[in-house]
Amino acid sequence: MVSLKALPLSPIPRLNKLLQSAVNPVLISVHPSFATEIANGRKRVEFRRRWPRIETDVAVIYATSPVKSIVAVVQIDEVVQAGNAKLWELSKAYGGSVTRATLRDYMSGLEQGVALLLGQRFCPKHILSPKDVFGDSFVAPQSFRYLHAEEIDAVVECFGSEK
Repeated sequence: MVSLKALPLSPIPRLNKLLQSAVNPVLISVHPSFATEIANGRKRVEFRRRWPRIETDVAVIYATSPVKSIVAVVQIDEVVQAGNAKLWELSKAYGGSVTRATLRDYMSGLEQGVALLLGQRFCPKHILSPKDVFGDSFVAPQSFRYLHAEEIDAVVECFGSEK
């Protein structure tokens, strides 16, 4: 289960500035245990089998079932496309929260995978339901989806609310 009690409160003006200047911000679905590690700052790299070639520098982290919550907004400092050996080195250096075997299995069948090197992170004051942020028609993305301007505004507003 995701525990946000020990997480730092979001400095809303900095979050707002980051999101308003973001290049193609995305919502990404992440397994709950990894989402918690990202939110707590222990996991500073997120692995993906595929990633768009379009530049993106901010990700809203959605913890998948059973948590089903928005747990953080993170800056993407760098996107690295590499083979398993390099990805494993990045995992060791950036706290990937996976074993070598798990990473190898996840990247099975690919010549190269993707590592998102994560920087500055912001966590909500409380657990955020994606329906509170994105509306009742919210459907979690399989991997990721781009965010629209109205959704970015809603993220900032919900992060600052006292619900």
